[in-house]
This record gives sequence, C-alpha cells and structure tokens, in this order.
Amino acid sequence: DIIGLKNKKSKVKGLINDIFPDIKNHLSKNAERDVSPMSNRNGFFNVTSLTNEEIRGNFLGLLILMHTTYGRELLEPFFLAKEIDYDEMLETCKLVLAWERFHLDPQKRKNLVKAEKATWDLQQRMMRDIPREARARTDKIDGSKGWIIAKFHAMSLISKLNLKLGCSKCFDSSANEKNHKSFVKKPSARTQRIGSRFSSQLAKCDFNRIVIERSYDHIKKFTSRDHSSVIESYTQATVRGVLYRANPYWKGGEWYDWAVVRFPETVDSKGGKTCLARIMGFFRYTDIGMLTFKHLEMSEYNSANVSQMKDDTLYAVLHCQTSYFKHEALEKTFFRKFTMTDHSQMYILPAVCIRGPMLVVPDVLDSGEASQKNYMTLLSRHHMGSYFKNHLVWLENPKNVSVKYEYYDDWVDRSGVFVLNHLSIMPKDIVIARWIDGVQNYCDTGVGTNVVVVAILRVYECNNRRLLFNILSRQVGLSFDVTNCKHIVDESVAARTKARRLSNTFE
Repeated sequence: DIIGLKNKKSKVKGLINDIFPDIKNHLSKNAERDVSPMSNRNGFFNVTSLTNEEIRGNFLGLLILMHTTYGRELLEPFFLAKEIDYDEMLETCKLVLAWERFHLDPQKRKNLVKAEKATWDLQQRMMRDIPREARARTDKIDGSKGWIIAKFHAMSLISKLNLKLGCSKCFDSSANEKNHKSFVKKPSARTQRIGSRFSSQLAKCDFNRIVIERSYDHIKKFTSRDHSSVIESYTQATVRGVLYRANPYWKGGEWYDWAVVRFPETVDSKGGKTCLARIMGFFRYTDIGMLTFKHLEMSEYNSANVSQMKDDTLYAVLHCQTSYFKHEALEKTFFRKFTMTDHSQMYILPAVCIRGPMLVVPDVLDSGEASQKNYMTLLSRHHMGSYFKNHLVWLENPKNVSVKYEYYDDWVDRSGVFVLNHLSIMPKDIVIARWIDGVQNYCDTGVGTNVVVVAILRVYECNNRRLLFNILSRQVGLSFDVTNCKHIVDESVAARTKARRLSNTFE
C-alpha cells in the first residue's frame, strides 16, 4: 500500500528484491542463531507460500534494511508522500516484533495488566504508521479489508488470555519441531523417498549417524597433532557453549562471528568494560617460555619466570568497536549503530573474555555495497520482549529519558563522547562528555546521580548552557554550578585532565 500495488514502482521493488539476499546472508552468518529464518524463493513481496516464521524473518530483514543508509534513501520518500513520519514508523515496527516476543515469554502479572493499554496504543500506531487501505477486489488489484481482520482484533485479547491461561509459550509448538532438521530432514535426503521403504531407510540413516558421532567422541582423544609450530590456529571454537566461526571461506564466503567481549582484569587495568568485537581467529601457544598475555598482563611475570612455563590458554584475535557497549542500553533502543577501529588495531584476549554472541549487520551503502567500517547490532529474538517492557515503563512516564531514549549515533566516531537527545535542545548542538565510569553508568540510567557531567561542547550561548543544566536538574535532581562550566575542546587532553580535577564542582 505504501510503495504501490501490483506492478507499480516495479523498479524500486526490484532493488529491494536484489538487496534482500545480502541482508539475509549478513544476518545468517552470526554466532547468534536465535533469529527467525528468512526466505526469498519467490521474491520478497510474494508471501503466499511463506510460513509464519519466514514472514516474521522477512519483516525483520525489511526493518534492518530500512535502518541502513541505502534503505532510508530508497524508502523514506514513499512514507513522506503519505505524510507518515519515517522514524515513528520504524519505532512501530520494532514494537510489533517486541510485542510478539513479550507475550511468548513468561511475564509478571502486573506487566500483563499494563500490556493491555500498551497493546491498544500499539494498534493505534500500526493504523497510523502502517496503513492498510480497505478496497473492493477488481480485475487488476486484490481486495482488502484494511485493519478489520481477525488477527488484529485478537491482539487486544492476548494479554487477557495470558493472564488467564499463561504465556503463549505454553501452546507454542516450535520446541517440538526444532530437531526435525537433524533427525528427519537431513536423513530423508539420503533415502530413495519411496513410501514403502522410507521409514526403514530413515531409521537406518539415523542409526549410522549416532554410531559415527559416538565413535568419533571415543577416538578423537587419541588423534595426534603436529606441534612443530609456535602456535596452533583455529577457524572455529566453542566458548561458553556457543560455536564461533572465524573462517575466510565458509559456505561461499567469509564468516567472522560477532560477540560481546569483556576486557579482563590486568596489572594496569581493573577490567570489566564490554564492547562489540568481530572474531578474526583463535590460536594457542605450543612452545614453552612464551611471553603471552596471561603471563605478562594478568600475572606480571617476566621472561625469567616463564622460561619453563607453558600457556595452554585459548586466545581470540578481536577487532573491536571504537566505544564501549552494554546490552541493557540495546534493550532500550532495539538497534545500535557503531563504528569499528582500523584493521591495524587488533586485540589478543583469552577466549573466555567472549561473553556471548550478537547479531550484527553492516550498513548498506548502495545496491551490492556494504560498509567495512559502519555496522549496526540488534536484539536477538529472545531479547526482543525486553524492548516492549521498557516501552511499558516509558508509557507511564513519557518524559523519563533514562527509561527510553535513542542514541544520537550517525556512525561518526566520537571516541566515547555521546549525545543526549532532548526535545528542548537540538542534539547536533550538544555533546556531553562524561568521566568517572560515565559510559557504563550512562547506558544504565541516562544521566544518573553517580555520573559527573563535566563539559558541554558546541553550545555557544550561556542561556543554552543554563537551559540544559536546568533540564538535567529537573529530571535527575542534580544541581550544577553554571559559572564554573568551562568550554572543553574534544581533542584537548590537557583540558580533559583539568576537568577531571574539577569534577567535584559539578556534583
């Protein structure tokens, strides 16, 4: 209804069909497997032969495309022509996915009560931002009842039914079918597919599979390895029960998984901060006396101490983002854009520093062209319900930016400097620099009492500075001494050091 019915705007639809397989490929090559499958076997706009899971996956793929530079340039004009706010429409689409997951998972009863009102609010947003025109069927176009459909009406009843009968997972059948791929689909491809012999051949294939797997588990510990090299490198490894790949050629192309990495405690650093990283490979040291990360950075040994020591730690080579990351902040925004460091800047850390997999896709710059520096991460399916939970809290107090706010992040490397997006002051005019665990705490609580706001950049008038401090004071109960606020230039290390010493002035 937005782009055009039937063959209208076929060129734009063709471009979407061309770019959709790339989105599907980028999303499928992630260590995080909890994402709905996508399908483009009959073209993106033909949904007649798709399953419910595939329709959900295609909807997520379209939402990812609309967040990219190329997708926004391609689709935003059509929404503006219908007088639909593009960013509000994206928010509605994110809430639709989060709403579905919220009701699938177990929830507290008080949240389900709040969800009844939030569901009605979401339905109003859907009718406003994703309009469906009611029309009669003709020879040229199919008929439509608009939003007067049974499933749309059922949305308003789900919260009440969950209160009465329990979460939707109680009657979800996907758990019973998750092993069909290994037990049925793969063995069936090795049969003759003759009805009278199918069951027996299927059972024989499954028996052979079990025998091979158990035999391998028994003999693999006796297999020898060549220890002549200084290190052993690996293209995949299992960390905390998750398989991560770092392969230059896997299934027709490169596959490097993404993960959340927590920096360990070292001699010079407390550690604990997390960031997103692309895993470029795994390795182990095989020789004794190696000056490894564990020996030098974590244990403070020297060359004399480690001359007869061997480090068996599995290490990962990591390409990290330019700033820190916290998953709680992603649960408030659904999508998070970030920039990578140069390829010359790599980290070697113990593999146990990998905390969990993440869904990451590159920014699409043009048809067939993906960015090598700008990426975006998004919530996996089992975390989408948290976004709707934050929406419930925000509906109770829409002015509370610490509950729900969007990062002002246009893929510009700010080296830890973030922007508060407030209605009263334009984000492009204000940059708030923070120290004393500023990044971690800001992701949790917005501007909290334990965060020291020390500087404002690009705010040239004293009235604007005073207005900003007044806004922050009203929201979080902090008081600020405007007269002692200094202009601090981003690149000035000396000015930042001075601001740290003066931080007590702003508490």
